[in-house]
Amino acid sequence: GRTWVGSRGFGLCRVDGDRLRQVPNGYLELIIESMQLGRDGNVWVGSNLGLFRTEGERLHPFQEATFGHYSRIPSVLEDREGTLWAGTWQEGLVHLRRATLDLIGPHQGLTGGVFSLAPRRAGGVWLTTSKGEIRTLQGTTLRVPGNLGTVLPNHLVGKDILEDAQGVVWIGTLK
Repeated sequence: GRTWVGSRGFGLCRVDGDRLRQVPNGYLELIIESMQLGRDGNVWVGSNLGLFRTEGERLHPFQEATFGHYSRIPSVLEDREGTLWAGTWQEGLVHLRRATLDLIGPHQGLTGGVFSLAPRRAGGVWLTTSKGEIRTLQGTTLRVPGNLGTVLPNHLVGKDILEDAQGVVWIGTLK
């Protein structure tokens, strides 16, 4: 298998033997914020300049429908059904399924940027926001998961979230 490395300012790199090779992308200031292996073996890349995708040894901007206008993508996830989820810095969560693009944002009860995304064992997605919220999504239905929605003190913001094989939810914070 390949080893991919996302960096701040050097873009996406691939380990090649004992060297680190930059993947050609044509952008000087590319900051990688998140990466997710897609079901087809290509890598989804969330960055300061939007959403990208590898194709072989190259990195290309993803321009599906109107997806291209979301600038900063701090989190990306392709779930087991093939749905693409991309957390934006300010607009909310973009959901792409079978060429249908939806934005889940303030009108659905989601405020702030989406910092992290993770699959749920029961299906759907876990997410954390820049406002310190923890939510679950099933389809496009947003929910507060029991007492987890308010478990973090106001000064902590969940930067990473995952659910382990036993169903325990782990949250990494910025502070």
